Amino acid sequence: MRPVDKCDTTVTMLGATYSMPVFVTPAGVHKLADREGGEGATARACERASVACGVSQHATTSIEDVAAAAGRANHLWYQCYILLDRGITADLVARSPLL
Repeated sequence: MRPVDKCDTTVTMLGATYSMPVFVTPAGVHKLADREGGEGATARACERASVACGVSQHATTSIEDVAAAAGRANHLWYQCYILLDRGITADLVARSPLL
Protein backbone atom coordinates (compact mmCIF):
# COMPACT_ATOMS: atom_id res chain seq x y z
CA MET A 1 0.00 0.00 0.00
CA ARG A 2 1.09 3.52 -0.75
CA PRO A 3 -0.31 6.86 0.31
CA VAL A 4 -2.55 8.37 -2.33
CA ASP A 5 -3.51 11.64 -0.66
CA LYS A 6 -1.01 13.55 -2.81
CA CYS A 7 -1.57 11.86 -6.19
CA ASP A 8 -1.09 14.14 -9.17
CA THR A 9 -2.59 13.01 -12.47
CA THR A 10 -1.64 16.22 -14.31
CA VAL A 11 0.05 15.69 -17.66
CA THR A 12 1.56 18.09 -20.19
CA MET A 13 1.38 17.15 -23.84
CA LEU A 14 2.53 19.31 -26.75
CA GLY A 15 2.55 22.38 -24.54
CA ALA A 16 -0.95 21.94 -23.10
CA THR A 17 -1.56 20.86 -19.51
CA TYR A 18 -4.42 18.49 -18.71
CA SER A 19 -5.82 17.35 -15.37
CA MET A 20 -5.32 13.70 -16.27
CA PRO A 21 -4.17 11.58 -19.20
CA VAL A 22 -7.65 11.22 -20.71
CA PHE A 23 -8.59 11.95 -24.32
CA VAL A 24 -12.20 12.11 -25.54
CA THR A 25 -11.91 10.64 -29.01
CA PRO A 26 -13.28 12.43 -32.06
CA ALA A 27 -16.70 11.22 -33.11
CA GLY A 28 -19.19 12.93 -35.35
CA VAL A 29 -22.92 13.58 -35.22
CA HIS A 30 -23.17 14.44 -31.51
CA LYS A 31 -26.37 16.34 -32.30
CA LEU A 32 -28.13 13.00 -32.66
CA ALA A 33 -27.78 12.67 -28.88
CA ASP A 34 -27.88 16.39 -27.95
CA ARG A 35 -29.68 18.54 -30.53
CA GLU A 36 -28.85 21.81 -28.78
CA GLY A 37 -25.21 21.38 -27.82
CA GLY A 38 -23.77 18.69 -30.06
CA GLU A 39 -19.98 18.67 -30.15
CA GLY A 40 -19.95 22.06 -28.41
CA ALA A 41 -21.40 20.45 -25.27
CA THR A 42 -18.71 17.77 -25.38
CA ALA A 43 -15.99 20.40 -25.80
CA ARG A 44 -17.37 22.41 -22.84
CA ALA A 45 -17.42 19.30 -20.64
CA CYS A 46 -13.83 18.47 -21.59
CA GLU A 47 -12.76 22.05 -20.87
CA ARG A 48 -14.40 21.92 -17.41
CA ALA A 49 -12.63 18.62 -16.67
CA SER A 50 -9.41 19.92 -18.26
CA VAL A 51 -9.00 16.90 -20.53
CA ALA A 52 -8.18 16.72 -24.24
CA CYS A 53 -11.09 16.64 -26.68
CA GLY A 54 -10.99 15.36 -30.25
CA VAL A 55 -13.16 17.12 -32.83
CA SER A 56 -14.21 15.04 -35.80
CA GLN A 57 -14.24 16.33 -39.35
CA HIS A 58 -17.72 14.77 -39.40
CA ALA A 59 -18.99 16.92 -36.53
CA THR A 60 -22.54 18.25 -36.72
CA THR A 61 -21.35 21.53 -35.19
CA SER A 62 -19.00 23.84 -37.07
CA ILE A 63 -15.30 23.84 -36.18
CA GLU A 64 -15.57 27.50 -35.17
CA ASP A 65 -18.55 26.89 -32.85
CA VAL A 66 -16.86 23.93 -31.15
CA ALA A 67 -13.72 26.01 -30.54
CA ALA A 68 -15.80 28.89 -29.16
CA ALA A 69 -17.65 26.51 -26.82
CA ALA A 70 -14.41 25.02 -25.51
CA GLY A 71 -12.91 28.30 -24.41
CA ARG A 72 -9.30 27.20 -24.84
CA ALA A 73 -8.41 25.79 -28.23
CA ASN A 74 -5.31 24.06 -26.85
CA HIS A 75 -7.58 21.41 -25.31
CA LEU A 76 -9.02 20.53 -28.73
CA TRP A 77 -7.52 18.22 -31.33
CA TYR A 78 -8.89 18.18 -34.88
CA GLN A 79 -9.31 14.91 -36.79
CA CYS A 80 -8.81 15.75 -40.45
CA TYR A 81 -9.26 13.33 -43.31
CA ILE A 82 -7.40 14.02 -46.52
CA LEU A 83 -10.22 14.17 -49.05
CA LEU A 84 -9.99 13.41 -52.74
CA ASP A 85 -10.58 17.11 -53.38
CA ARG A 86 -7.51 18.46 -51.58
CA GLY A 87 -8.92 21.99 -51.84
CA ILE A 88 -11.75 21.10 -49.45
CA THR A 89 -9.23 19.61 -47.02
CA ALA A 90 -7.08 22.76 -47.24
CA ASP A 91 -10.16 24.96 -46.63
CA LEU A 92 -11.12 22.95 -43.53
CA VAL A 93 -7.62 23.21 -42.13
CA ALA A 94 -7.39 26.94 -42.97
CA ARG A 95 -10.63 27.81 -41.17
CA SER A 96 -9.90 25.67 -38.14
CA PRO A 97 -9.08 27.77 -35.07
CA LEU A 98 -7.75 24.57 -33.55
CA LEU A 99 -4.59 24.52 -35.64
